[in-house]
Amino acid sequence: MAVDLLSNIVFSGFLIISAGVTLALQAGCNASLARHTSRTFSPLWSFVSGTIFTLIFFAVDVTRLGTPLPNQQQLLSAPGYAWIGKLLVAQTGPMAWPQKTHEHF
Repeated sequence: MAVDLLSNIVFSGFLIISAGVTLALQAGCNASLARHTSRTFSPLWSFVSGTIFTLIFFAVDVTRLGTPLPNQQQLLSAPGYAWIGKLLVAQTGPMAWPQKTHEHF
């Protein structure tokens, strides 16, 4: 019998708080990495590492947890704006290009 952890209010509260904390920490970490490397490497690393962990989670979700893959009808029924979410996030990297973020020591 599967346990639904999200129905547990304590566990759900923990997830909400930890998500907020990690989101706040991510901004500082990304800014620090950009300051020590370059303004384009930091978002590149963010997207590459995010993609790797998303693929790992996807593989575990489908193979171990038994979540079915979406079929063609489900994919086609999604509204057009649902597919541009990552593009909206991706455009934030180039927005930082005009700013000087790399300091030479």
